[in-house]
Formats: sequence, C-alpha cells, structure tokens
Amino acid sequence: MSKYPFKFRLQPPLPENYEDNLCCIEYFVEARLKLDSNVRRDIADRRDITVSSPIDLNQIILPDVTVSN
Repeated sequence: MSKYPFKFRLQPPLPENYEDNLCCIEYFVEARLKLDSNVRRDIADRRDITVSSPIDLNQIILPDVTVSN
C-alpha cells in the first residue's frame, strides 16, 4: 500500500473530545483516494484524533451569560 504524507494544524482554542447522551464533540481525519471511475477501487481511511485541552465550552458558546431571578 502506498503512503501519501501530509500535514495539517488544528487551530486553538478547541474544546476537547466529549460525549454524553445529548451531544458529542469528536475530531477525525478522513482521506479518500479516487483511483479511477470504478468506485469499487477507491480507497478510504478514517483516523480519530484526541484533543485534550482545558477549554471551558460555556465561555466559547455562550460568552457573558448571566442568570437573573
């Protein structure tokens, strides 16, 4: 199998991977190589990426939110 090296950079700030019953945040890289017009010969691969960072999602999604009674 041939290898085709490449690089990419994830720009911070990024929330870390997360999953519960309401939502999920996941990161992955998916590459597809189209060899010719025959779809059966196409190659695809997916690799998960784990992001670990102390970012508070509440501050990114809803900045300056206050609760009043």
